[in-house]
Amino acid sequence: MRGGEQRPSGDLGEGIYAAALEPQRWPAVLRELASSVGAPGAVLQVQATGSGEVLFAATGGLDESALTEYARHWVRFDPRVGVGLSRPVGEILIPEEHLGVAAFRRTAIYNDFLRPLELGATLGGIVHADREIFVAASAQRSLRPPGFRERDRRRFVALAPHLARAARIGHELGAAAAARQVLTDALDRLPRGV
Repeated sequence: MRGGEQRPSGDLGEGIYAAALEPQRWPAVLRELASSVGAPGAVLQVQATGSGEVLFAATGGLDESALTEYARHWVRFDPRVGVGLSRPVGEILIPEEHLGVAAFRRTAIYNDFLRPLELGATLGGIVHADREIFVAASAQRSLRPPGFRERDRRRFVALAPHLARAARIGHELGAAAAARQVLTDALDRLPRGV
């Protein structure tokens, strides 16, 4: 553990690192993460730093078709994205507070997309960034009061480094497996046995 970093307690901590090895576990882990901060759902996304291509995305407790619709259309109109991208890596924030909740309630993304899903309050940020990937994690809930509280933010702050590390490990394992498969395929195409 790095200085000052605490290991997450119990099943959630074990689940985060198990999901690094078995990505199909992320939905259950994200549901538990969301529950730990009083939210119905959470999202984890790994994107390529240069292109922004989504390399991996998982959701727990949220409708996956809504995540797809968000990525396909709404992300371009989401003012929270700019807030998150303008903050230092590792800073966990509640973007609506930076935008002004009243102003955010007037946006099309809130009225046409988030409010019907009973979402709109976000707690999260970019938890890791390097030359290859960046990892964003967030919990989502209704914008109705009380929204996220400071204790929820502190809990998420404690979990963020572990989410970042697990996502990075998962990405590196996936890249290694893909490289191994390319090599195996190349060897299989050789006219002579190797």
